[in-house]
Amino acid sequence: MKNKNKLVVIILLFAVSVAVSVFIFPTEEQFEYSYDKGAQWLYDDLYAPYDFAICRSDDDIQAEKDSIVSDFIPYYSFDTLEPRKFVSTNCTLLEKTIGEKTSLEKEEANAFAQNFKDKLSAIYEKGVINPSDKSEYENAGNKIRVVRGNVGELDLISDFYTKSSAKEEMLAVYASDSRMYEADSLSGFYVRDFIEKTVFVTNVAIDEELNDKYLQSRIDAVLPMSGMVHKGELIISKGKVVDEHSKRLLDSYKMQFENTSGTTSFWMAELGVTIVFLILFAIILFYSLKFGRRKNWGIRENLFVLLQMILLSLVVFFVFKYSTVSINIVPFVLVPLLLVTFIDFDISFLIYFISIFIVSFFAVNRFEFVFIQTITGLVGMFSLRNTSKRQQIFISMIVVFVTYSLLHTGFSLMRLGTFSEQELEEFIYYGISSVALLLYLPFVFIFEKIFGFISGFTLVELCDTNNPALRELSEKAPGTFQHSVMLSNLVESVVREIGGKPLLARAGALYHDIGKTYAPEYFIENQNGGKSAHDGLPYEESAQKIIAHVTKGVEFAVKYKLPDQIVDFIEQHHGTSVTRYFYNSWVNANPDKPADITKFQYPGPKPQSVELIAMMMADAIEAASRTLKVYSHESISALVNNIVDAQMKDGQYEDVDITMKQIGKAKQILISKIENIYHSRIEYPELKSEAKQ
Repeated sequence: MKNKNKLVVIILLFAVSVAVSVFIFPTEEQFEYSYDKGAQWLYDDLYAPYDFAICRSDDDIQAEKDSIVSDFIPYYSFDTLEPRKFVSTNCTLLEKTIGEKTSLEKEEANAFAQNFKDKLSAIYEKGVINPSDKSEYENAGNKIRVVRGNVGELDLISDFYTKSSAKEEMLAVYASDSRMYEADSLSGFYVRDFIEKTVFVTNVAIDEELNDKYLQSRIDAVLPMSGMVHKGELIISKGKVVDEHSKRLLDSYKMQFENTSGTTSFWMAELGVTIVFLILFAIILFYSLKFGRRKNWGIRENLFVLLQMILLSLVVFFVFKYSTVSINIVPFVLVPLLLVTFIDFDISFLIYFISIFIVSFFAVNRFEFVFIQTITGLVGMFSLRNTSKRQQIFISMIVVFVTYSLLHTGFSLMRLGTFSEQELEEFIYYGISSVALLLYLPFVFIFEKIFGFISGFTLVELCDTNNPALRELSEKAPGTFQHSVMLSNLVESVVREIGGKPLLARAGALYHDIGKTYAPEYFIENQNGGKSAHDGLPYEESAQKIIAHVTKGVEFAVKYKLPDQIVDFIEQHHGTSVTRYFYNSWVNANPDKPADITKFQYPGPKPQSVELIAMMMADAIEAASRTLKVYSHESISALVNNIVDAQMKDGQYEDVDITMKQIGKAKQILISKIENIYHSRIEYPELKSEAKQ
């Protein structure tokens, strides 16, 4: 029932993951071709399925717009009303000045005033201009268009007066009239002073509103297309290099395709996406169900894997939808690094590859994206595999960036034969993605806390014999501590050969007997000879004293906050085996009574992983090897084979998918290691008395 519920939960997790992936997947019809300028067209001959316009490139359209702006001749308005007021007002003031401050006769004064008015009117009929100093009109040079009434005429700025040239012209009128010089000099001064102090107005000024309106209409009239491709026409042939013209045709076809793809096939597209994602996630589900028992996988491991895939898809989705940067800025390699830290290499790579395949639908060039990210992820996994040093992440970061750079360089040269500005920009995204791998360390810590995983970094810290739990063990039960240290070397060697996590095996072996700290005197490795603590105790009670080191060990593990994976070694290193010495002794002492085997049996559970089976083997063999009278290859081999075969017969390995080949290899390693531990030593000869002298 428990396994059935576990299966239901796992299937529900996968169903939710498929639903989320389908939901965030772009539902628009996908353009099925990937291409780049300078690359070969790898598909079949492409013919136009319908008529479409040939779109001009953005650079071409922008160049025409820039040309319109740079060649534009600005419009000026010509004002006639304001000059009339100006001429009338100033002529009246001049007549008043002449009448009050000069000695000219009335007839002469009127003649001068009329001459002044005629000249000033002539100046404003020609126009007094205020030239624009805007830089966008520099290319127009001396040319302008002057609007008189509703008609615009092409003129030159130099044909008009300015304020200063108009004033100089009026001073010339004063200088040419001899009547002013015949008068007394004071009268002439007043007339000249009046002209110099007159503030001339302009009647030819730039019309910004008209210019903006006309210029915008010209820009809006720029056509985004430059021809048509008719249905059935060849767009590009297979094997042809995509040149500028071919790329423009393909871009135009792609644009037309995206503009015309509606919602008529929405549900069919959703169905297709669902089928693809169901297959991809079914592969992982199959692996989980098929090999999960061997890999000791459960709901926790499946949730962790699916969370990695969904988080990666969501990050790519948000970058794609809500930013303008390339999705290569996402630290894709962070996913396989986290996966391989907590689960096996083979499944980590499979999950990463499927994740990359899913998010590749957001990439421009899917094949190139999948190839680069897959290879770089694989390199990153190898650079960090089985590492226990935190500084290794910095090396991995450099290795990942170098791999990205080399692969991107190769593809760019294959496609284009050179580097464009956009291609060089991708190096920045790859650099940011590589630096983001520094998030690895905090994420490892977070996932350890959330999922109860244990990383190589934590295992190295646990293997430090200065750890408080191990230090207490070494002080209270030194014999047990030495046994644990020796056992850690044995188990690590076995697991390294038969497959598993060697560092976990080593750490687990160091802590498997910490429960003996509670009552070390009941265990022979801590006894110094003399009277045994078991003397006088019933066999059942002695057995319970021995068995108690498992339950007490779990209590110590809770006290020192040891990870669950280490607690498993404490609970399972004896499985459900029997304390054979005390059980056999009780049976021999009570031949007529039925034995209650539960009083002599460890509570279990049986080993649940390869590492724990290796632990059970090595623990029993190392302890039994101390009882051998002769340490020969035959005696050690017999001991190892008898103990392992007995454990197999007792069903202690039945919860783990371990092969006979692995068991056989484990036997050979243990035989070799025990022989090395108890190898014979050379007896050193004593010096004879003559030699001493």
